[in-house]
Amino acid sequence: MLVAEKASVRWVIAEKDGAKNFFMRVFEIEPGGYTPLHHHPWEHEMFVCAGKGCAVQEGKEVSLTQDQWYSFLQTKNTKLKIPLRIFYLYLPYT
Repeated sequence: MLVAEKASVRWVIAEKDGAKNFFMRVFEIEPGGYTPLHHHPWEHEMFVCAGKGCAVQEGKEVSLTQDQWYSFLQTKNTKLKIPLRIFYLYLPYT
C-alpha cells in the first residue's frame, strides 16, 4: 500500500495556527480504505473516536512501536458504513 485509498486528513491545529509544541490532525478512512505505508521516528498519539480499523504491516495486524512502518486499514463496517476516524497528535518534527 503505497498510496491512500478512500482516506482524507484535516488539519485541526498546525503551525499556521500558532502551535509550536504539537499539531493535531483528524484522519477519516472510509470502509475498505487505508492510509499509505509510512513510519515516524518521533512520538505521536492517536485516539480512535469512530469506526473500526487496525494498523497493518505486510498484510498483518500489528501493534505499533516507534519508527515502525505501518498503514491504517479500515475494517469494513458493513452495517453502519461509518468511517474510521482518528485524532492524531504529534510534536513538530525537526
